Amino acid sequence: MLFVLMHVWLTGNDSSINTRRQPARWIGCLFIKAISQYRLGNALSDILHYIDVENPAKREEFPIDESKLKECCGTYLKDKIQVELINGKLYFTRFVGNLHIEIYPVGEGLFVRRYCDQVHPYSIAENENGKMTFLGYVKDKS
Repeated sequence: MLFVLMHVWLTGNDSSINTRRQPARWIGCLFIKAISQYRLGNALSDILHYIDVENPAKREEFPIDESKLKECCGTYLKDKIQVELINGKLYFTRFVGNLHIEIYPVGEGLFVRRYCDQVHPYSIAENENGKMTFLGYVKDKS
């Protein structure tokens, strides 16, 4: 749906989508389709309602010992959210291993995506019961 709306906006024509006639516009639409529709919708809403928002920033990496990184690893929601240490790098894995997002530490218990600017870092920390939590989920014991 978003692709068709963007095609109409770029070309003014919704009768057909012909990639041979307009390859540059096709590539532009693919880029727009690839971004998070949720984030795009929130950004557009903020713009329309004149809401000031914090700019995303690239943060400096905070050195953490590999043993501390291993403490963060585990399954937080079965078949949905997992944190893994692969070749010395921390990955946030979603959807049964279909989406691997490299994250790096920016503070004690704070992590951000490697190739994406973020406004708010992820928190992987112990809760009041001494159990590791990530995105509101407690790490499985297994």
